[in-house]
Amino acid sequence: MSAQSIVRILETRHLGRRYVWQAAGGGAVHHWLTAGRQGPMPDYKGGGMCCFHLPLVAAFLAGDLSWEAAGNLIVAQMVAGINRGFPADWAPSGSYRYHTGSLFCLPIRTIQESLNLATPIRRGDVVFLSAAGLPYFAHVAIATGNGTETISFGHGAGLQGGAALPIERRTMHQLIDDFGNQITQIHYGAPPW
Repeated sequence: MSAQSIVRILETRHLGRRYVWQAAGGGAVHHWLTAGRQGPMPDYKGGGMCCFHLPLVAAFLAGDLSWEAAGNLIVAQMVAGINRGFPADWAPSGSYRYHTGSLFCLPIRTIQESLNLATPIRRGDVVFLSAAGLPYFAHVAIATGNGTETISFGHGAGLQGGAALPIERRTMHQLIDDFGNQITQIHYGAPPW
């Protein structure tokens, strides 16, 4: 499997379905992956997961990520978030930044290759949305490869957990609207699976 195959799994098995959303750091899926696997994976449909659990669950179910690797990515996300740093384990080849200041999203490479303005989002890329005080992990989605369209879960949920929310296709501009224009930057990069 590959990152592109994970998108196909999300599109065919999960798109439109409702799962219980739980804030980052909570929920049965999070605890199962980080606190020690005991028994089979909990029912993620009712066990609670957040936006960044979605790609990990899909990659785990596809056999692209082991339990340990998925748990390590969750821990790496938490450490990166606490340190307000780049989630290098989630995008080991680096990231690109989208300029969101105009009606059109113009891709702009991060400092590494700022002169390359033609790098499109690829199918399967992890999309990181930042907000003030929450760099990279205000929200996470997966790119479909169709312009700025993503597959997203929990967009606009706020901090209230326990609601059954749908997995939907959302463009980056729709996600910005979902978060009440609190998104400050959008980055994307190839995941490790």
